[in-house]
Amino acid sequence: MTIGKAKQTDETTNEQVITGATRSTYVEDALTREQKTRELVSCGRLRRDAPGADDEEIASTDSIIDDLLRQVKEEGKAELGASEFVYGHGDENQAESSSRRQARTVQQSVDSFCDEFAGRIRAALVKAMEEEEIKNSSTSFTTLSDWDFSAPCARAGCDGKVRSNVLFRKGGKTRRCFCGEVQENLHLYDKMEDNSNLFHTVSEQVAESILKEVCKTRYKGNSGFIATMEGNSYELFLEDGGVKSKLSGRAANQRFTTNSAKSLGTAIECVITANDYIEKLGLNLNKIGIETENGLTLADISAQESEEESNGVFYALASRVRDEIKHRVRSLRIDDPEMKDTEGRRINGKEPVDDWAEKISTHILYAIQKHDGFVYTESASFSGLANPGQNNSILKLSHEATEFVDRLVEENDGLLTDFFSTETIPPMICQPRDWVLDEERLAVGGYLTSAMKERMPMIPREKTHIRLGMSRISITQEALDTINMAQRTQFRVDERMLELQLESLVTMIRDYSGECLEGRLTGGKLLISIREGSEDKLSRLPDPHSLEMWMRQAMCARSILENDDIDGRFYHPLRIDHRGRMYTSSSWLDPQGDDFSRGLIRLGGERSLNDEGWKWLRISVAKIWEGLGEGPGKLSSFEELLRHTESPDSPFVRMLVEIADDPIGTIDLWSDNRGDIVRAHSEGFQRLSATLAFVDALNEGGEGAKTDYVTRQDASSNIYQHISLLLRDQEMAQLVNVLESDRPADIYQKVADGIKNESSKAGSRALEALSKIDSISLEASQEILSGIATRKHSKSPVMTKGYGSGRRALEDMLLSHNGKPGRKSSRRKASAGKFGWINTREGEEEEYVQEFETIARQAGSRIGEISESLSKILNTTSVNSTRQDPNRGVFYNHGNWRKAAQEAVLSALGSEGNMKEVLTEWKGRVDADSFESLESLLQFINKSVWKRCAHNNSILSGILEGIHSTHQIDERDHEKVAVILAKAFEDSIKEVIPNHKLKSKAKFVKLLDANPVLQWSTGEEGVTVKHISLTPPKSEPIKRRKSEQVEGGEKGSAGMMSSRVYSSERDRLAEERAIAPNFVHSLDAEHMRFVIRRLCEHQKETGSAPQFWLVHDAFGCHPNDMGELRKYALEGLLQIHGERGSNQNILDEMHGGTFFDAKRKGIGTLEIKQLENVDLNRWYFLN
Repeated sequence: MTIGKAKQTDETTNEQVITGATRSTYVEDALTREQKTRELVSCGRLRRDAPGADDEEIASTDSIIDDLLRQVKEEGKAELGASEFVYGHGDENQAESSSRRQARTVQQSVDSFCDEFAGRIRAALVKAMEEEEIKNSSTSFTTLSDWDFSAPCARAGCDGKVRSNVLFRKGGKTRRCFCGEVQENLHLYDKMEDNSNLFHTVSEQVAESILKEVCKTRYKGNSGFIATMEGNSYELFLEDGGVKSKLSGRAANQRFTTNSAKSLGTAIECVITANDYIEKLGLNLNKIGIETENGLTLADISAQESEEESNGVFYALASRVRDEIKHRVRSLRIDDPEMKDTEGRRINGKEPVDDWAEKISTHILYAIQKHDGFVYTESASFSGLANPGQNNSILKLSHEATEFVDRLVEENDGLLTDFFSTETIPPMICQPRDWVLDEERLAVGGYLTSAMKERMPMIPREKTHIRLGMSRISITQEALDTINMAQRTQFRVDERMLELQLESLVTMIRDYSGECLEGRLTGGKLLISIREGSEDKLSRLPDPHSLEMWMRQAMCARSILENDDIDGRFYHPLRIDHRGRMYTSSSWLDPQGDDFSRGLIRLGGERSLNDEGWKWLRISVAKIWEGLGEGPGKLSSFEELLRHTESPDSPFVRMLVEIADDPIGTIDLWSDNRGDIVRAHSEGFQRLSATLAFVDALNEGGEGAKTDYVTRQDASSNIYQHISLLLRDQEMAQLVNVLESDRPADIYQKVADGIKNESSKAGSRALEALSKIDSISLEASQEILSGIATRKHSKSPVMTKGYGSGRRALEDMLLSHNGKPGRKSSRRKASAGKFGWINTREGEEEEYVQEFETIARQAGSRIGEISESLSKILNTTSVNSTRQDPNRGVFYNHGNWRKAAQEAVLSALGSEGNMKEVLTEWKGRVDADSFESLESLLQFINKSVWKRCAHNNSILSGILEGIHSTHQIDERDHEKVAVILAKAFEDSIKEVIPNHKLKSKAKFVKLLDANPVLQWSTGEEGVTVKHISLTPPKSEPIKRRKSEQVEGGEKGSAGMMSSRVYSSERDRLAEERAIAPNFVHSLDAEHMRFVIRRLCEHQKETGSAPQFWLVHDAFGCHPNDMGELRKYALEGLLQIHGERGSNQNILDEMHGGTFFDAKRKGIGTLEIKQLENVDLNRWYFLN
């Protein structure tokens, strides 16, 4: 089955149907063409003479462009799709869709930017080439010119330029101009003496790459907000501790700022975003305002750029711009024999062409800065625009270029920024290509074009391991065939849920801002304050960045729905990681995504419910309502879940019908008082979707009703399910539902109960430790334990401890905004947790400065070098002040002051290096008292006044806000509380799950020591995993050449880009840390593939298209197939964890058959045959 419709000769409207390939050839071809267009545009390769294009891409590109030219001739214009906005073939008289308008508008903006700056880029490259000293090196501009020069089109009246290179000159190849004319005499043209035909292709590629990356982010200084009231515009201010200050648009994202400023900044950002997308999405909703104390409403709230600081600027990480250029220019030399990846020519684990492309792209940016200046790079530390942990350079547009892009953005009402501000590739609108084995890349498939396949390989980052001779996985064709089955699943956007989810978000923001925010005009300033007692509600607002991503995802969903040829249907190409786990390629409309994504997804085709399907739909809706409203109690059996939906007159069913009749009016019911939406691991939107699906089927009689709902079941604590089977631990197996039982067991709740029980080891120790904190009473301590001791809060600690995480990670989970650990060293993750910060010297800035001055003078009285520079050191306290705001003290930007003060002291001492090195150096140069004074000065400067505390959206904040007893818990004690609670989780986990540490219980370190490379096979139809962790790549600076050196004021701040240098050296400690999760994940992936294979075969036999929804330990399908899916899940466990030859299981095989010889507590107590005859109606492995 494919997306499509038959094209009838007398057809006047587009009728969307799901039909066989024979009748849908017209539409299927159109969608394939459209998908290729989207991919080529996304990669910047929709051009007639795209360098490095293979025959298939050339044919696709020529076909697309020829059709566009034909459309122009016949209709006077042509529509061009782009990567994020999809469109289809409508009737000529059909109104132009918003996605078509968006695509055309953005393309016009890109063309305008190229018209303005591509010529300047070309001139800068020519100038750099003329000035370079070494002209015959591989990365010289002279060499680049051999691969990018142009010939004029031979067609009269066409001023097009056709790209050529040295190979075309030698081989006599032909190319086509954009007009379609074939250039037969291309080999007659060479580089011109005046260099006028050089770098035309590169300059356009570079211009497009720069615009694509920098238009996403604009620095606006210390931007604020403005609003309109009675026709007058006012800046918004906040009052905090009696001090009035401008409400900053950056407050929500700044690391060091007060919680009230962050809360207000977040709320205003949410209001602005909601209002913006009410207009962009054409929602029939009123915009949100803020009430004032005199009953007036603040309207038209928007961000305002600061007039006090430097002008704003568009910017991006220089490495991202460079990498975007690299992806495009590498194709210039893809056919160059010198670039072939022969043995011995691999450079730092890279293909020679990749190494060349990275370096030449870097020098291109250096050259533009030197010889034109409309872009320039600054070191991250100098610019102040990099996020914490980012050490690369920042690329900025000049003031002139920023104004130009501002005009482009303003002309299309922000569309340019929205269009490219995409953190994911959208789903496909036609079926993905099957994956096939490939010698170099393991497998190729998924996307349609070579350019996109290069960007989205089967296994991310595995190419580097292969080139270093350190491949981590081999895969069988049978495993690929299974992945291909799954990615043929067709999904559909649920239009009803899209409108409801958007209205729910707007309603939530409107209600909370109305209840929590108040404005008042005083002294000509409009003060925004949080109403007393409403801080808790305000903290429930979504993170502004998450809200923005949901809105963009909604725009993607809307554009898919607008395409008449697909009617909201789409596919997800699948990939795997080095353990074999399967992932979608897009995080939009994603089964593996968050609640917003999952709520929007239905299967691509409806099927009539049979008795089995009606049973599992009823179980699904009851299950997702456990513990809420009139829903069943927690841990209900399947029989109890069915009883709740047995009668249409039951309180539960009547509640579901009420919700289906008025979803927005009943939002507090299905969202658990709005606490189960817009948070990590929320299920509110999924609960609403299940409710609507059930009521729809109920209204059609239940059995026999058509539905496209995806019924899903999660493996309960999947890590321990596999661990129990690996260790053959019967007690653990019973705790995690591997064995049948009367009702589901819940290991997460059992661990939580161990903390809640004040007589247990975990509970008593935690209660005693909390009570010793001065700001926490015994009653508050008990409430804290009661608040943390829930299934929801224990889930992450229980799972991560099984994989070997430390206590610090558990502390981070309690304090961070998303329940995840913070960033570690240089390995920054986008999902890393963010924390709250509190100034431990709040209100004591004057005393703080006096302390500094006293300590500095004390050091100056003993050390001559300090005394001579004392005034310079003391004057650093004014480093944050400006002409417009001279009163900014050291706390305004404490890090900036600390840096200035330390540099002043080190300069006075004539020393370099870090504080420890300086103190070591001076310890032998001065007496003990002098050294002590110097040490005190440097330690005072080095110590931040900011201390980590719980983020407003953190687990701990939620618990503390729920305490009813009288308390004054100091934010400075948050970390102490987190440490105590993390220890409580550790104690309870040890008590409930004695064998939870898989790394030690499975004796993995022994296996690592005994094998040069530890490897294992997940099965004959699976993958072989080689457990290898390489040392992190090092950064090697790509230095500016003499002709690229900048002068004057830019010299000191000029940034430098680096190349990653990969090594085949292995990281043994990393291998030890990763062995437990990697081993289990390889097995749960094999289990998933087993179930996919069996279920898709069953669906084929029963005449259904593949319909499978997957997350690593969660399984979904049409309700009719859930019974079969559960049966195959059991069979899969028996196969994966069953005997291997003469060995009891895979772990025993890896230990040479000796693993179960020694008797250890709990290990070896489970017989695998206990699973062979379980009653599936009493088996809660999936539930």
